[in-house]
Amino acid sequence: MKERLRELDVPDDSGEEKRLEQGGSGEISGDTDERLLSSSPEKYKSADEMTEYGRDIAENTKQDLMAQHREQMGEENVKRLEAHDTRGQVEVLDYQAFRDRFPNAQPGVIGLYHDGKVYAVNGHQDMVNHTVTHETTHLCSHKENTFTENQDGSKQHLYASGLLRVETNVDPDGVRHVSVSNRALNEGLTEMYTMRELASRGDWQAANAYQAYSPQRGYCSRLEGILDPGKLEDAYYGGRLDGLKGNVERLTGDPGAFDRISLNLSALDNPEQAAAAREALENDFMAMTEARFAELSGEEGAPAGFGASEITGGTAADIPSGETGGIGGDLGAGGDTGGRDGDSGDTGDETGNDDDE
Repeated sequence: MKERLRELDVPDDSGEEKRLEQGGSGEISGDTDERLLSSSPEKYKSADEMTEYGRDIAENTKQDLMAQHREQMGEENVKRLEAHDTRGQVEVLDYQAFRDRFPNAQPGVIGLYHDGKVYAVNGHQDMVNHTVTHETTHLCSHKENTFTENQDGSKQHLYASGLLRVETNVDPDGVRHVSVSNRALNEGLTEMYTMRELASRGDWQAANAYQAYSPQRGYCSRLEGILDPGKLEDAYYGGRLDGLKGNVERLTGDPGAFDRISLNLSALDNPEQAAAAREALENDFMAMTEARFAELSGEEGAPAGFGASEITGGTAADIPSGETGGIGGDLGAGGDTGGRDGDSGDTGDETGNDDDE
């Protein structure tokens, strides 16, 4: 199916979808710490040498995350990861080779998780460590890839990775609509777990090699501390998104709160929308914090003087050192792109190729 989908002609006016299909949705970019990277020139190696290094990083990351989150992952995801040849699916490329391989990737992109494989741009060893750890965290998150064809000729394709959802619907006339949701939220969570993994290994220089998705990561850490224990972990590694949505909506008293928070996390990367998005996020987070405080204060045995500061959550690895993170082309949530399917026998969508940022 995937080989067949690659042959489909994508209309020029569906640029976002075309970028997804050609690998551009699996991008990570960030602002680097040039002082750190210039202080150790011995950590620059050839792409082949760095690929071997990256393979060790990826395998160790997978084993660590499986040990930490095995219960949340569920049997199907665990089997997928145990069977995955992670060492053989890592490639570090020199910059031009990376650009040639992924011509539609946004400028500044230094890593991709595409088609079950981890790619990183060659550079300083600490940068490669950070990038490979981030992309391998995507590998370990929940995965779904389902196709449905109906009697009326319409088709649906759902690709899920962590909290990311890409839904493609093709009507009986072949008109296609693609909706992408929770992308920024998913990236914030991925980087939160990435930073924790780097910290657990003592790889502080790799953690500080560059900043990516800092605002989203900070909000994800705060959200984890407010919600019922394990809700984010269950959704990211186990696909139990409904439980996460229900928790957010219960605390805010608003059935649209989860989707609004997800959209506003995407809007943080748009300079024209960032201020309004941040204000809306703070309002929602304050409402959730107050509701959670009221719940916990009413529980039998709750400590006297319990305050909102007790439920901020997070670890030292979660604290952004600056909101300088970058996203290589944010699709946002719910961005529909129309177009006519080039072949009525397929959905005409290749978003199921495990593409993540």
